[in-house]
Amino acid sequence: MQKYVLGFMFDKLKDKVVLIKKSKPKWQEGFLNGVGGKVEAFDGSEASAMCREFYEETGVKTREDEWSFLLEMEEPGNFSVVVFYCFSDKYKNAKTMEHEEVCVISIEEDWTFIRENSISNVPW
Repeated sequence: MQKYVLGFMFDKLKDKVVLIKKSKPKWQEGFLNGVGGKVEAFDGSEASAMCREFYEETGVKTREDEWSFLLEMEEPGNFSVVVFYCFSDKYKNAKTMEHEEVCVISIEEDWTFIRENSISNVPW
């Protein structure tokens, strides 16, 4: 079963969040989601995978102890997604590093935008 990580970095005031505009998989194309990806065999833990994926996609280095576990979503026998969150001023340094655009979104100002342009469970 493939395991994935998904992370949401908020600023310390909980006003902004780092999201990524997805280009794959096809069903997520064009929508915003948290930052993440596959847990690889060389990752020591899900939190380690979260740090690696966040760095690869945003250029922001984090430590495992900065990320807090939120929940795990699972489709039995197929995949699971471990969801993390953190509060950090490092969000200011997030930038697009790969082919998917990294966005820092104002939660209060852009709430309607987030609801209309993200994967269905992101606003939750």
